[in-house]
Amino acid sequence: MKVIEEYTEDGLKLTGYLYESRISNTCVVFIHGMGGNLEYNPFASIWANLLNKEGIDFLFGYTRGHSEENQILTKNGNYIKCGTTYEVFEDSFYDVDLWVMTAKKLGYKKIILLGHSLGCNKLIHYLYKKKNMVDALILASPPDMIGLIKSDVYQKNYKELIKEAENNMKNGYPDQILSSKLWEEYWISSKTFLSYTNEQGEINNLPVAANPEHFKQLETIDIPILAFMGSEDDIVIRSISDDLKLIQRKALSCPSFETHIFQNANHLYENCEEEIGLYLTNWIQKNR
Repeated sequence: MKVIEEYTEDGLKLTGYLYESRISNTCVVFIHGMGGNLEYNPFASIWANLLNKEGIDFLFGYTRGHSEENQILTKNGNYIKCGTTYEVFEDSFYDVDLWVMTAKKLGYKKIILLGHSLGCNKLIHYLYKKKNMVDALILASPPDMIGLIKSDVYQKNYKELIKEAENNMKNGYPDQILSSKLWEEYWISSKTFLSYTNEQGEINNLPVAANPEHFKQLETIDIPILAFMGSEDDIVIRSISDDLKLIQRKALSCPSFETHIFQNANHLYENCEEEIGLYLTNWIQKNR
């Protein structure tokens, strides 16, 4: 595994991990979800090794939202607080672009984007903003972020947190951590919460709960797409099958859209990593 350190266009130093096969013209660029990193996403390394056996390289690209909280070096020599706690969704464009352009500089002829959870939303946002950059897209456990946050099932105090975040922003405290966790799991700042819940914002690109006529960003993607979830995933709006089918129907420009549900798999695919990795390998071989 090769460690790569590069700066984003807006000046943040990020780290990527390249799993190389002997000879490959194809690279999967992986973008993690909330709190993601190599330790928290062990399934990614298993997938990478399986892909390498078939001559497919794998680049795990850290975003500024990696881990729960981190300190990232900038080009001017300062450090900024980031991680899931402090990231703003729209900034993710720079992170994805860094790793796509890195793969291109490394000489890969075929590039496939693979996002996990929030990483799916980041990839859809990127491809909407910057077209004709890659050859295929894989959405692993794609979430309707706003639908999940607004749901009484997942976030009963949504309205109270919105008021709290807005008040903190109004008083000049965008980095103020909210008084309770998102989904009882993540401590996040006021600015992050508002970027995750802005219905007019870029993050609202898989609005399964609201189900508008058009999924504005998704419907512009004109490359093959694979979307999958585990049967035990906990980011469901209606049902796993219904959510995937709806996303498939809204991808109006996609020439080939495949969905799959992996039985007994949860959001991190524990005990199902190899089964999914082999499935990904076969799908990529068909679309490379």
